[in-house]
Amino acid sequence: CQRLLLEGRIHRPVNIVECTRLRNSLHAQGDNRDLRFHASAPLISHGVPIGVLNVATAEWQFLTHDDLSFLSTVSSRLVAAIERAHFYEVAEQRRIHLQNELNLAQQVQIGLMPQGKPDIPGFGLAWAWHPAREVAGDFYNVFRLSEHRWGILIGDVAGKGTAAALYMAMVHSLILSGTMRHRSPAAVLREVNDTLLKQATS
Repeated sequence: CQRLLLEGRIHRPVNIVECTRLRNSLHAQGDNRDLRFHASAPLISHGVPIGVLNVATAEWQFLTHDDLSFLSTVSSRLVAAIERAHFYEVAEQRRIHLQNELNLAQQVQIGLMPQGKPDIPGFGLAWAWHPAREVAGDFYNVFRLSEHRWGILIGDVAGKGTAAALYMAMVHSLILSGTMRHRSPAAVLREVNDTLLKQATS
């Protein structure tokens, strides 16, 4: 009977009689040796059996119809609790996975920022970067263009979070790439703007 319950072939609570132990009890002149009558209820989630709730009577007798009805209610409530616990576990695993990915993205984004302040005669530099979330669209850089020329880059992509951070990384790379081909800041920004327009309309 337990096998039928687990296979999903029984969909309601049923009394279960352990025939072998009952026969032994009869041979022992009624000594039931702590034998109890059992009833089992299938635990079914969305049509799929996920377990069995098994109870035993305090007396040596079958569970009544009301007992079985109560057991049916308990089993349905237990299934609902198991489902909620499962959904919470899945949601928590996804949250942890997403948090780990965001932490990794933050480390990558931090790596795009200048790691040290260059010594530029006549200039004192200071900066700080504190994103509202794990990643952001704000960025800056200070880099050498030639022996006596430096580039100072400050940008803020509209929006926050992952989407802004992706645009930040792309724009940052496009500007650095453009400075290798053009001396004029206007020419660099024009090229970057044209590239972004092509990306947006393609």
